[in-house]
Amino acid sequence: MKQNKGRKALRRLKVRPVPELNRTEMDKGIFDAVLQYLYVNADKNSLDLSNDILSHMTIPLPNREKERIWGVLTSSGWVSPKVGFGNAGKIELTKAGFQLMSQFGSYTGYLAAMQNNPAQANIINAPVSISDSNRPPEQPKELPPGRNKKK
Repeated sequence: MKQNKGRKALRRLKVRPVPELNRTEMDKGIFDAVLQYLYVNADKNSLDLSNDILSHMTIPLPNREKERIWGVLTSSGWVSPKVGFGNAGKIELTKAGFQLMSQFGSYTGYLAAMQNNPAQANIINAPVSISDSNRPPEQPKELPPGRNKKK
């Protein structure tokens, strides 16, 4: 009986092999979860990435990974960091992020659509430009005659 308890304790303490996640697959899942969480909670101005979003995930991430994910998310153009006092670590969806989520529903939906039809990538990534061909180019403004002197 005592030997059986010892074996059970050893089995509990043994390190079990954990299936390894591919980093890109893990990133896709995290990006999808972050974008969906921001889209669903769009009524809030901004959310803290670590405390509000990643804390609800079942996978604990080290700080180094959180910083890497922060960098990739903010450089994507779909999420922007909130600037100002008391807003450290907070992010919000950009217009392109809202467009992506309303059009595709998720990041994985966007990736699937891009694999099926790469021409759709231009819908999200192409910036909207307004033609100013009718407007004459602006002329540099000149200062009144007495103000052109250097002191």
